[in-house]
Amino acid sequence: MSSSNYAILDSSNSVIQIVNIDDSLANSVMIINPPSNVTMGWIYNGSIFAPPSQANNICADVDSLYSQIIAAGYPIGNNVANGTMTGQILQLDGQENKTDWLTAQMLCMIAIQNGQGNVVAFSVRPLSNQSFTISFNDGLTMLTDMATWGYEVMQYSWVLKNQILAATDPTTINIVAGWPGNNFL
Repeated sequence: MSSSNYAILDSSNSVIQIVNIDDSLANSVMIINPPSNVTMGWIYNGSIFAPPSQANNICADVDSLYSQIIAAGYPIGNNVANGTMTGQILQLDGQENKTDWLTAQMLCMIAIQNGQGNVVAFSVRPLSNQSFTISFNDGLTMLTDMATWGYEVMQYSWVLKNQILAATDPTTINIVAGWPGNNFL
């Protein structure tokens, strides 16, 4: 590998230091004046530095919680089929289940588009293995609510990660509390 000398400039574009950097890194590095406690490997999120061992490990814990919550399934609310399915869990623990629910959502949409939204002919079998037959309107409501919940869970994981990366002490962020409508934690 070859390296070259590069100039570090101050805010008035005056050279304040010359450093020797590997040429392959020269265009991919950013030079920032960090606080005195920052050492090699720390993560910079655009405004704040965080130690990699703490912030990255806690972000990985958030990813794990996200996966566990999604795999535990979607808890159906009381706005479907007059509340007859409240608390039932729709399985989301594998790609096959997710594909099944997307297919079911499309079926509901087609039935509604064809004027059959109030027809009670949409079968659902949640985690309890109890069978329910509901209207296509209720089916679409349930599946739309599940999609909204999944999006909210994903967004909350991002909020937590941003808080972790911005925190002076990322261990003070409670990563267990606050997840939208989860039935796992």
